[in-house]
Amino acid sequence: MSYDIAVGRCTGVSEQHALVKVEGAMLRRLRPGQAFGVQTKACLRVPLSVCSKQRTPRAGEELYLDYDSISAGAEAFLDVEGDGQFVPADIRLLVDKLDPIPRPQPSQKHRAANWPIRH
Repeated sequence: MSYDIAVGRCTGVSEQHALVKVEGAMLRRLRPGQAFGVQTKACLRVPLSVCSKQRTPRAGEELYLDYDSISAGAEAFLDVEGDGQFVPADIRLLVDKLDPIPRPQPSQKHRAANWPIRH
């Protein structure tokens, strides 16, 4: 079952990659064991092949990645300090120990015959 994962605000899209500003929560998943504040300057460069097919990347909007594509692994690069120094990043860590919540079952609708009669 494939679904999309939001990773942050897209700051740019090229022919091959999307650049996304990474918040502290995602940064902690990508670099476990390191301490980061809530506000960071970190950027992640991901190939378009792992981006959602239903929600295409657009600058200024939330960037969504495809769960199955991330799980398969892809070459991504992380700039932790926001200074243009990109290093390889294992984006599979974004989906590690992440299980989707199944959709709730539709509620049983009451039939008109079961409604109380008003007099």
